[in-house]
Amino acid sequence: CIAVRARCDGVRTYETAAPTSTSDRVCSAVAQCLVTQYTSVNATEFSDKTCTNLTQCNARQFVSVAATTFTDRECTDATICDARQWMVQAHSIDTDTVCANHTTCDYTTQWEVRRPNATADRQCENLTVCSAQQYVEK
Repeated sequence: CIAVRARCDGVRTYETAAPTSTSDRVCSAVAQCLVTQYTSVNATEFSDKTCTNLTQCNARQFVSVAATTFTDRECTDATICDARQWMVQAHSIDTDTVCANHTTCDYTTQWEVRRPNATADRQCENLTVCSAQQYVEK
């Protein structure tokens, strides 16, 4: 008679065949998840771990919660600046779009030097105030 192999540890190995009266216990190596996967179910003494592919954010999304060894990443739709705003910074793989409200000129003391658009703010400059000894050339 030969002693049955020690139990599988459920961390590095798991049992793939139980011992019988004519065969020894068989332990197999626990799977190693790829860098594009996370562990969705841990290994046990009797089962392998389950690796699941990480969610892939699309081009209109950014990673709002980073993946860990045991959790998937979370993707969020990037902010779209509205008509009253301009895009200070486009979204990246892990940051949202940064929008800012367009500057409003005070037309009683300023004039619009540059019109605003989706990626640039309005520019205002102060009106030139002439003294009593000056005039505006037309």
